[in-house]
Amino acid sequence: FTGHVPPEAVPDLIASMDVLVHPSIWEGLPRAAVQALLVGRPVVAFDCDGAREVVIDGVTGRLVPPKSVEALSSAIRELLGRSDRGRSLGLAGKSRVLSQFDWRAAGNRLSALYLQLLAQ
Repeated sequence: FTGHVPPEAVPDLIASMDVLVHPSIWEGLPRAAVQALLVGRPVVAFDCDGAREVVIDGVTGRLVPPKSVEALSSAIRELLGRSDRGRSLGLAGKSRVLSQFDWRAAGNRLSALYLQLLAQ
């Protein structure tokens, strides 16, 4: 555990990880998970609130039942023991973040929605 990390050090720290573990039981939009996926790192998180908006279980990482330390540790071991699986999930996560969370992609979706509503 590193404690507080200055914002400018976060990208390098996440890039040095094999997997990001996000054991929050409540979260709006887990920015750390988005940041990890953006650099191609899979995420293991409790299946709650915002985590399921970012992580797709078995596609971009693993979602496990909230508060289940056993399931969390099992998912971590699964990814650490299979680096090819972790790489595959991380690459899928990076693609998802770039298409769903990039400000340009979000702006394009919002613009299309406005145009659709104006046409009605």
